[in-house]
Amino acid sequence: PNEEGYYGFGAAAEAKDIRSWRHYVRTLAIRYQGKINKWELYNEPNAKLMFSGTPKVMAAMAREAWIQLKTIDPANVVVSPGIVTRTTNSPKWLDEYLNAGGARYADAITAHFYVKAGERPEDTLRYLAIVRKIMADRGVGHLPLWNTESGYGRWNPQDRRTHEIYGGSTSMAYVARTYVLMAASNVVRSYWYGWDQREFTGLFLTTNGYTAGPAGRAYGVMSGWLVGSRVHSCTVVMTGAIAGGYSCVVTKGRVQRRILWHPTRSATLRIPAGYRSQHNLDGTKVVVRSGTPFTVGPVPVLISTSP
Repeated sequence: PNEEGYYGFGAAAEAKDIRSWRHYVRTLAIRYQGKINKWELYNEPNAKLMFSGTPKVMAAMAREAWIQLKTIDPANVVVSPGIVTRTTNSPKWLDEYLNAGGARYADAITAHFYVKAGERPEDTLRYLAIVRKIMADRGVGHLPLWNTESGYGRWNPQDRRTHEIYGGSTSMAYVARTYVLMAASNVVRSYWYGWDQREFTGLFLTTNGYTAGPAGRAYGVMSGWLVGSRVHSCTVVMTGAIAGGYSCVVTKGRVQRRILWHPTRSATLRIPAGYRSQHNLDGTKVVVRSGTPFTVGPVPVLISTSP
């Protein structure tokens, strides 16, 4: 009871008696039957202030939760505890958890894909690769992968302030690039933390009045670009004016699209043959012709074969 935890002394420890945990999960499952059918077992258990137990203990908790949730409603979807990826211990924790039995009690594997200070959305690809390898090594590579939290900036519990504040076009760019990269990486669900969140992270989707700011509006535009579409690939361009940039091939029905950006600089390109419109992240659209010059920089743009 005197152990330090993020939500108060003793709050990071597992239940003293597993029967208490079993009763807690069963109570929730009954109370919210028909209202909630997707359950993430725990928040960032590889962070000591969140969970002070071992991966083996968490696997035992997962077994109890699985039994209760599936007994109350077989349609319940149980996803693994959401590790936070930017900590150095996250690969080891996830590997030990799955090996200790956690792999048997998950319909999907989840992680909170936060990056380290100074890293960009593209750095998420490295964390994704690490998680996917562990999943494959532990026999759950076939399960869906969910990103149940992501954002930028860092909350410091010592001074209770958010560091690394992102605004303006950078905030728009980071939101958009995060979502297209998640879609291209076959991440089934990806959640931003959070729509009205102005603590803990440093990239705000809304203004103080809870209306969409630049990043929130970019979220809506990117949603329009992606929903109902298929992202086939995102590749790094190796040559030409945008070398080091990204080109993502997207289709929506018979319409061919391409989302382009460069993480660090701007370059002028020309509209390829067959493309007829340019869409910008501020929601504007320009009708173009083959050979029309356009600028690609950190904020993604979309070109389309549809006018």
